[in-house]
Amino acid sequence: MKRGPYAEPGHPTPGCTSDEPSQKTSTAPGPQWQKHLKDLPEHYEPGSRISISDRAKYRKAISRARQDGGTVRAIADFLGRSYGFVYRYGGDLREVRPGIASDASRVAEIIRSRIADGTYKAYEVIPDRRTLSTELQVSKDTLDIAVDRLSEEGFLLRISRAGTVSTDPQNLPIGPFIEVRARSGQWKMCRTPRKAAVRDIRNTIIDRIKKGTYPTGNKFPTVRELAGEFDVPVATIHETLEPLKESGVLACTNIARHGTQVNPSALILLKETAE
Repeated sequence: MKRGPYAEPGHPTPGCTSDEPSQKTSTAPGPQWQKHLKDLPEHYEPGSRISISDRAKYRKAISRARQDGGTVRAIADFLGRSYGFVYRYGGDLREVRPGIASDASRVAEIIRSRIADGTYKAYEVIPDRRTLSTELQVSKDTLDIAVDRLSEEGFLLRISRAGTVSTDPQNLPIGPFIEVRARSGQWKMCRTPRKAAVRDIRNTIIDRIKKGTYPTGNKFPTVRELAGEFDVPVATIHETLEPLKESGVLACTNIARHGTQVNPSALILLKETAE
C-alpha cells in the first residue's frame, strides 16, 4: 500500500494502490532529512504496531531527520503516519498545534499532584486515556505529551496489557518484572517496559560513575556482566549504553581486547550534558 500524505494509522489514503512505499517511488533527490528515513523497515503498514526491536530504529531515524530540518508535518507525510506517531518517536507537536505545549504542561502538573497526594497510588494503574482526556478536556495527543513527559521524569510507566501505572521516582524498579495493581484491585506481575528499563539502568550507571563505583579512567563492566546484574537482555544494555558512548562518557579502549573504559573526563561530560 502506498503511503499517502497525512494518513492516520488504520486509515489508508484513498486512491493509493501501489504496493511500494512512497519514499521509494521518486527518483529525484529529496530533502536532506529524508535520507534518515529511507532505511527504515518497510514491512509496516499505517496503523500496524512496530516491533520492540524496530522502535529504536524509528526513534533514531526520526530524531536525526528532525535535526536535519524535517518538520513533524513533513515526516508524517513522508511515512504515512499520524502527527502523534511522529511525536512519540522524536517530533514536536507544537509545530502543528499552537498551545499544545502549555496544555500538556497543565495536564502533567495535575497528574503529578494526584500522584503526590495519593490519588494515584504508586504502582497502580491510572484512568485510561479516553477517560483522562475527557475529564481534563484535552485531546489524546495532548495527554500523550503529558504522559510521555511524566514517564521521562519517572512518575509514570506505560505497561503493555496493563495500562499506564503511577510510580515512585525515588524508588524506580530495576529488573525484568514489576508488580502492579490493576483497576480491578488485583495485583499482578508485568514485564517492565523496555524504555523504562533502559532509562532506569542508565540513571543507575550514571549515579555509580558520579559516586565513583565505576571510577573514571578505569575499565567499565562488560555488556554481559551488566545484563546479568540487571537481569535484562544484552540488547537492552546496548541501548542503555549507546548515548553514554556517543557523548564520550564511556570510551572504547584496548583494555582486555576492545573493552570499555570510563572516560577520565566523564564527570565533566555528565555535568555538561545535564546543563
